[in-house]
Amino acid sequence: MERDPQHRGRASSKKPSPALAPAPWGRGAEVTGKVCRWGRGHRLLPPAQAPPTGSPSRLHIGSAGPHFQLLASAHPVPPAWSPSPTPQVCLEYDLSSLEMRRSGVGVRGVLVSKSSCGAVEKLQLASRWPQKNNVSREVSRREVKKKKKTSSPLLLSKLFTENSPGASPCGPVSHTSPRLTFTSPGAEYQRCLHFTGASASLCQGVMEGLLTRCRALPALATCSHQLSGYVPHRFRHGAPGRGKRLVLSRMFQPQNLREDQVLSLEGRSGDLTCKSQRLMLQVGLIHPASSGCYHLLPYTVRAMEKLVRVIDQEMQAIGGQKVNMPSLSPAELWRATNRWDSMGKELLRLRDRHGKEYCLGPTHEEAVTALVASQKTLSYKQLPFLLYQVTRKFRDEPRPRFGLLRGREFYMKDMYTFDSSPEAARQTYSLVCDAYGSLFDRLGLQCVKVQADVGSIGGTMSHEFQLPVDVGEDRLAVCPSCSFSANVETLDLSQTNCPACQGPLTKTKGIEVGHTFYLGTKYSSVFNAQFTNAHGKPSLAEMGCYGLGVTRILAAAIEALSTEDCIRWPGLLAPYQVCLIPPKKGSKEEAAAELTGHLYDHIAEVTPQLRGEVLLDDRTHLTIGNRLKDANKLGYPFVIITGKRALDNPAHFEVWCQNTGEVVFLTREGVVELLGQVQVA
Repeated sequence: MERDPQHRGRASSKKPSPALAPAPWGRGAEVTGKVCRWGRGHRLLPPAQAPPTGSPSRLHIGSAGPHFQLLASAHPVPPAWSPSPTPQVCLEYDLSSLEMRRSGVGVRGVLVSKSSCGAVEKLQLASRWPQKNNVSREVSRREVKKKKKTSSPLLLSKLFTENSPGASPCGPVSHTSPRLTFTSPGAEYQRCLHFTGASASLCQGVMEGLLTRCRALPALATCSHQLSGYVPHRFRHGAPGRGKRLVLSRMFQPQNLREDQVLSLEGRSGDLTCKSQRLMLQVGLIHPASSGCYHLLPYTVRAMEKLVRVIDQEMQAIGGQKVNMPSLSPAELWRATNRWDSMGKELLRLRDRHGKEYCLGPTHEEAVTALVASQKTLSYKQLPFLLYQVTRKFRDEPRPRFGLLRGREFYMKDMYTFDSSPEAARQTYSLVCDAYGSLFDRLGLQCVKVQADVGSIGGTMSHEFQLPVDVGEDRLAVCPSCSFSANVETLDLSQTNCPACQGPLTKTKGIEVGHTFYLGTKYSSVFNAQFTNAHGKPSLAEMGCYGLGVTRILAAAIEALSTEDCIRWPGLLAPYQVCLIPPKKGSKEEAAAELTGHLYDHIAEVTPQLRGEVLLDDRTHLTIGNRLKDANKLGYPFVIITGKRALDNPAHFEVWCQNTGEVVFLTREGVVELLGQVQVA
């Protein structure tokens, strides 16, 4: 049985088509032919040997990496492309399955280069219906469309990657590798596919990158019926007649607006000692699953996703690289640092069927240091590394309380930094602290940076970011005369004066929403996390770790900004920015109900940043007053009511600005002008 070279040695029952003799092509020759199937590959055959029309062939992008070979006949290039009723090329991409199809009557293009065996190395294809004087552009890997300039270039040497000599995520690709280039006139984006031999082994990584990004390639739409008619499927609440409008009646939001219902959820009235906990349960932001664990419902998830986006912006602005580490952490890592025992009962431990011990990580110092230590060829030129993640964390709290403020399961952003010297590590420490300050400023939260104890994490320096609120569990000492502030745990009990200026200290309470540690070599020395210094000698990395309580920030913001009865969000984090309330069904104002839908569509059209941020309260069986009360409790920054003045000429809408308490009447143009200033994360 013959072996098909396109199957990398796997046996095949079908014999491949006979190879064509190399044609005497030269650069600039016009290449034509039809695509036919051959094993896992394709061949471009001359018209005489081509299969009948209407039999498209497929190339599936498999894990082993596909192979194909293009062979063709050629004839001289005409002086100019002439119109032809026959499609010259049809390229179609199935985005969902990473599948590329070549179908149509034939393929036509200009030969740019060729190999000695006659395989096309670089074929510049014409448009589907070439027009006269229509110049086809060659495609390279650069994007021609202008992009916003960044503050600093992204260097490959600064990326944290698995170091393997000579390894490439796409396999060995040289600068002289042949290319097959797809193009069409007026292409705004440019791409090329690299090959590594006469059989042309396609680089899978490049192909996948092309396929996943071809939504943004308008030039391909001219070559493909599939792309030109492709519309992403987006779920919108409401019946088909309602178009793309988000409606409140379809939201999963189990509200418990009566106080006795909320008490029954938590079991004991004494547990509801926190405003944020009570409000979040009342309006359906969270629902208790077990002691210290909560279901995060759609509104909360939207707010948390926005918070994570803001965190990503701040962390990546200082060079942070996002990773994701397992929640299950092997016991041997924790035993190496003696924290398996020192963490005590707060560490959630478990044993698998093989008897191996794990913990559900409350933090990841051991895991990330072991990860970096596994890279044996790190250079000082690559440092610093700022690796961070946003994941679930677990802590076996003895008495969970205050809802999301202190639970057994929570979301946290934890960053770990690796520097080449103590001086560089302290600079990174200050950089991250400044980024935290910028984050809280953007959220409108007046957090205080205080000196703190290193605790079980260790290190030589630590600071907490505290949000002053009465329900806070931490006691703080702040000097109004200078910038000194500290957690009282770091002071002597008898100390009443500021150690910096000797002025009186003011005591207050706060919620810890962030924590930073300078670790030095506490963990890198245990796991031997080394790099090669400027003298070619191995050195231990200087480390720092930095945490942000993601779910705690949400709850703390509600605790600090809300009234006793109504939630107020930081502007960037509100689940929805605008709530539209149409008239009640059967009321005198019902004649203006259609204006609410028109306003919804106009806002989405004129203010693109608010698409997906406007919610229509379609519960028209309720009065405007009842729906306004619910909207006030949920804390939409803007509530727009179609009331009596909507019947005026021109129509005026009643606009409630929840965060400022203002109520104004605006025309449709005035509403759009006001909402155009809204910033969304």
